[in-house]
Amino acid sequence: MKFAKYAAAAALAFATVPMAAHAQVAVGAEVYGPEGGLVGQIESVSDQAVVVKTDKHSIPLPPSAFGESEKGPTITLNRDQLNAAMDEQLAAAQAQTEALLVEGTPVTDIEGANIGAIASVEGDNVAVEGDLGAFTLPKNAFVSQGNVLIAGVTAAQIEAQLGGGATETDQPGG
Repeated sequence: MKFAKYAAAAALAFATVPMAAHAQVAVGAEVYGPEGGLVGQIESVSDQAVVVKTDKHSIPLPPSAFGESEKGPTITLNRDQLNAAMDEQLAAAQAQTEALLVEGTPVTDIEGANIGAIASVEGDNVAVEGDLGAFTLPKNAFVSQGNVLIAGVTAAQIEAQLGGGATETDQPGG
């Protein structure tokens, strides 16, 4: 029985080591790169991600990405490298979304409900037709997750706009 108590205490101590090792990781703390240069400031902290605000982006990083130094928490990239990595991810996401913005692509709302399919794309306008009716949204209202195209609105918002005398060129949620 005594062994079980010690084993449980050891397991608990081991489980808390990562948090203790990252005591410097707190909202407002400045984050430094491998050469000691300022990368940014911590905006938020959760079990899943630590969001670092650089001069350009707010970037979620895993808590395991942080080390400690005399100045404060550190990561293995400098600010320019971190910004460049985020720029690459954003460009890839944009390209993936652009590739899905074609006639016939199914569209879901932000809650995952099917709201129709793309009828046409003209310039920056995307016409969608479905059971809710026909409506148009700007290209920047769409994001993709894998091969799923998501409009930045809910089906309820579309219904409210279309049911409220909106025409097919009105933009729900706008």
